[in-house]
Amino acid sequence: MKKDVYKILNSILKIMIIVTAVIKLANSDYKSVVMLILAFLLTHYEIILNKLFKIKLNNINNLLIVLFIFLAQYLGSCLGFYSLFSWWDIMLHFVSGIIMFLIGIDLYTLINKNQKNTGELTMLLFAVFFALAIGNLWEIWEYTTDGILKMDTQKAGKLVGRLALNDTMMDLITSTLGTVLILVYKILKLKGERE
Repeated sequence: MKKDVYKILNSILKIMIIVTAVIKLANSDYKSVVMLILAFLLTHYEIILNKLFKIKLNNINNLLIVLFIFLAQYLGSCLGFYSLFSWWDIMLHFVSGIIMFLIGIDLYTLINKNQKNTGELTMLLFAVFFALAIGNLWEIWEYTTDGILKMDTQKAGKLVGRLALNDTMMDLITSTLGTVLILVYKILKLKGERE
């Protein structure tokens, strides 16, 4: 995939975020404005990775990240897809497991670019643990922002005990399922390449 496709889509997303933020600000929808500012900052993730950590992901992973930001922050949070579609959150967590696994493989390859024969099993384990760690960090992020912004992204509402944990656990389970699915696919693909 050409870098231009990623840059064009990233630019379109940034323009959509800015225009929507202006409209939401004019309508005094400040929570949406905060979410749009966060989404806008997230579209600059590549600068942080490149400048701070010297990490450059491949174009497909960059495109997947931008699409995920669009689906989660823009459509989900700002345009209300989480409320419109009961399956939206579950679908995103499932997809995030797949995306984070692929990014984990990309990161593993970058980290070990000077080493030969580091092993496919090690690469796959790194990708799995990376995806699972990101899933956990995201739930911590949701919990923290709920406390700071007085939101209810974890859908606890007035529920207590096990019922209050359902959203968090379903998010973790579905992102894990996405990770396992892509892991099985990758194992079968590697096995096919050897035969």
